[in-house]
Amino acid sequence: MISQEKKKQGKKVPWTKEKDEKLQNCVLQHGFVNWSLIATEMKTRNSKQCRERWTNALNPDISVEKWTLEEDKIVMQYVNLYGNQWANISKILPGRSPNATKNRYRVLLRKHQIIQTSQMKFLSSEMMKNYIYMPSYNQILHFTSNQKLI
Repeated sequence: MISQEKKKQGKKVPWTKEKDEKLQNCVLQHGFVNWSLIATEMKTRNSKQCRERWTNALNPDISVEKWTLEEDKIVMQYVNLYGNQWANISKILPGRSPNATKNRYRVLLRKHQIIQTSQMKFLSSEMMKNYIYMPSYNQILHFTSNQKLI
């Protein structure tokens, strides 16, 4: 008989606390190498889902500390070298998962875009303060041609 979760293939089913605990026990029992075996024991998850859940959420080696300025610099520097190879970049950052590294990069990118946008708005408003209206040649001709001569 097919379980309810198997029927929902294609739909994302959130991980429950019980499933997290079961995954942790399977990893303790089998190690984090044979994800196919672990997925078989989990029954409702495939090997990729089990590996990603462990790597990005349950692994006790993952740091949940606030990101440091040094880590931010490393992320930006290595994205220039490796592009979006988050697994390679996260190897340089002890305790940071590939997913956390990707998310941090996206936060830094958004902050950079916000700063650039606000700087452009500021520059535009400063330029408008110093702007002196100069009528075009055609506007001057039109104005003078409509004036009555005395």
